[in-house]
Amino acid sequence: PRQAYRLEEKQITRRLQLPALVSITDHDNIKAGMLLRVLDRSRHAPVSTEWTIPFGPTFFHLGVHNLPASDATGVMEELARFTVNPDPAFLGGMLSMLTAYPGVLTVLNHPLWDEKGIGAGLHAQTLCTLLREHGAHIHSLELNGLRSWAENQRVMRLAQQAGIPSVSGGDRHGREPNAILNLTAASTFREFID
Repeated sequence: PRQAYRLEEKQITRRLQLPALVSITDHDNIKAGMLLRVLDRSRHAPVSTEWTIPFGPTFFHLGVHNLPASDATGVMEELARFTVNPDPAFLGGMLSMLTAYPGVLTVLNHPLWDEKGIGAGLHAQTLCTLLREHGAHIHSLELNGLRSWAENQRVMRLAQQAGIPSVSGGDRHGREPNAILNLTAASTFREFID
């Protein structure tokens, strides 16, 4: 986690001469953020995860950023239980729980990527259902640095249609800094979310 954090931080501070706000997510765990918070240099790092949400015939990844460190372990346990044993009747409550925390940002990561391979049409239909039923708890759609520009343009149109912003993300897996960054005047992650 420290190396991935530093890689992103260096890109922003050295190449762009800007202060860096970095949120590191792992699939279905919060270890990176929790470990970063023990180091003085990254003690303000957000505790975040990329939660796998089984939904209909596929799954989606929801970036959940800036969980309160004091509650993060319990929240992650609840999210993991849902992923292993998904019950559509509980998804709304899970999302409501997340967005009830002030300062938590939810980002639907790479929303147009048919990662499970169910077919583009069925994936798009399922995505529309997810946004219709639970869009109130999704704060933004991700523009992903590893997805194609054409796909990211479609994500921007979808975000505009849904009335929510699009933000950068990456799937860099710590090998190289992200290809897309958010620019903000905020000095804290909480200010960025607000």
